[in-house]
Amino acid sequence: MQVKIPKMSGFCPGVRNAEKKLLQENSRPRCGHIYAYGNIINNSNYITYLKGLDIHTVGSVDQVPPGSSLAIRTHGINKQEESALEKNYNLIDLTCVNVKRVQLSILDYAARGFFTVIIGKKNHPEIKGLVSYAENYVVIETPEELEDFALRYHGLLQHQKVNRVFIVSQTTGRKDIFEMAVEKIKQTCSPRTEIVTYNSICPITDRKEKEALRMQAEVDITFVVGDRLSSNANKLYTILAEKSTEVYFIADLAELISLNLPLKNHSCALLVSSASTPLFVENEIRAYLEDI
Repeated sequence: MQVKIPKMSGFCPGVRNAEKKLLQENSRPRCGHIYAYGNIINNSNYITYLKGLDIHTVGSVDQVPPGSSLAIRTHGINKQEESALEKNYNLIDLTCVNVKRVQLSILDYAARGFFTVIIGKKNHPEIKGLVSYAENYVVIETPEELEDFALRYHGLLQHQKVNRVFIVSQTTGRKDIFEMAVEKIKQTCSPRTEIVTYNSICPITDRKEKEALRMQAEVDITFVVGDRLSSNANKLYTILAEKSTEVYFIADLAELISLNLPLKNHSCALLVSSASTPLFVENEIRAYLEDI
């Protein structure tokens, strides 16, 4: 089988930089393990790989001895919590540079009295970190919540005498919802309201999606490789599945095999990995498909 892979498939630059920094730290002489506070990236295969390198993922800092090296995940964490952790641990900040840029932008506009509107998934680790940089804010996840915001928060903003609004997105958020939110809020707020927008959606992710959509027209079956916990993997799958019924979301080779698909009936496949899928997972799947 012929296998086509977009040039931007797999780790995004932010994840590659985080991995490089983490592995460099791991190569230095030290006492004790390196701990990762939460999943460095949302990929269970990669978390297992890190454990083999003596980098242990924990869900609570209570599991980490004071003075240990503690890595902050690429999604970032709560601002106040990060400050507290600095007092007891050697922090390895792996926060994606794009996420860090959004954090500091929210902090800057909040200090200037802006009400912050964040477009993204409320329970996503990145969002939980971003809101800690805001003063007054709302997180909008769906078009329905956007409509609710337009009905309720217009009056709230007037009551609080807020005439400045900053609109920003989760870096792996949906561009259509962000643009919809910008337009809706501009229509809702009074002409005197100062509105600042920041399209913070990662451009690499956006370009990968467009490239995958273009290449999808050249194949007869598509595989999206990623973890179910990965926001960008789910978004990538949704976008591609809207264009074809022959699109499959898989975590690794074992899951592909378990689907028991009639792969010999297909001549060309698109294989595209999320920004949090390690190359060794993609390579294993690629070799298997090319051998069919």
